[in-house]
Amino acid sequence: MPASSLAPDRARPVAVRRSHAERGDARDGTRARLVRAGIEAVLERGWAASGVDAVLRSAGVPKGSFYHYFPSKDDFGYAVLEGYQAFFLKRLERCFGGEAPTAHHVDAQFAAFLAESLEGMARHGWQRGCLVGALGQELGGLHEGFRQRLLASLDEWGEVLARALAAAQAR
Repeated sequence: MPASSLAPDRARPVAVRRSHAERGDARDGTRARLVRAGIEAVLERGWAASGVDAVLRSAGVPKGSFYHYFPSKDDFGYAVLEGYQAFFLKRLERCFGGEAPTAHHVDAQFAAFLAESLEGMARHGWQRGCLVGALGQELGGLHEGFRQRLLASLDEWGEVLARALAAAQAR
């Protein structure tokens, strides 16, 4: 059939060129969705029961994309732990950071932290706890890489609390 007899393909979408930065933002968004879905899965079901397929479905990401973002399930687990650590450190800083507290103020900070923890667990139907605790129970004794990262997380948490207590004592 001669090319002149072909009708133009009006159903074909026009390709939109995106900049490298825009493509990078989309990749970062997909990776962040996968990490968030992983955090939710591990909090609710644990590491062993959190299959990659379920995480991909939850994040709305095609199956072939997982290994584009994470070379292995362990690397994904490290990213999940890092994502949770960032969230939890912000929470600790929000509750215990700021101006130098008095001893009474530290009591109020702990009470607010515990109330926030209870509210979060209730909001999720008591199905989620602490990701570091869950991974520690499941992998801490089996996987040296996770054990080291879990201990580092706990050390960082302790540093935030130690600063708050030292500031209260100084006051």
